[in-house]
Amino acid sequence: MHCHSRYAPPRLRTFGYSLIELVTTLLVLGILAGVAAPKYYHSLSIANCDAAARRIAADINLVRARGMMIGRQGGETITFYPELHRYQAVSDPDLDREDEEYWVDLTSTPYPVKIASVAFTNTLGNSTQGSLRFDIYGNAWCGDSAVAPLASGQIVVQSGVHQKSVVIDPVTGKAYVP
Repeated sequence: MHCHSRYAPPRLRTFGYSLIELVTTLLVLGILAGVAAPKYYHSLSIANCDAAARRIAADINLVRARGMMIGRQGGETITFYPELHRYQAVSDPDLDREDEEYWVDLTSTPYPVKIASVAFTNTLGNSTQGSLRFDIYGNAWCGDSAVAPLASGQIVVQSGVHQKSVVIDPVTGKAYVP
């Protein structure tokens, strides 16, 4: 007969993972990260382009609304500097710091994108990459030498291989992202 004592030492069980289990887990996690990372950056690039394009459209519409509201002789102007990937709402104060001019640098956070192109054509057929001016009626005007009403306008932003356009309606002067 086999008799167990009440005071027998308990069996020692070891808890933990073997080296093979740890290596296998790390390998699987590495493969998953390798597959997920490009998709993440692809989605991030699309989101950055979309956010920057919407910001530009909102700022153009803000300048247009100020032009209609203030009704200055020269109107309200927004100027693009594609080589610097920046733009400025001329004569508008910064929304956060009223003693500074309103500049937006698209290469910095929250949307690190670049301005791929800026193209404004007026009704005289003159093309420019620079400024749009909005009058008291909300009409857009452009041109370097001969200023005339806008015939077509488009700003393209780019992040990686992704691009997004901002279009200015020549009839209403409103900007939108198609």
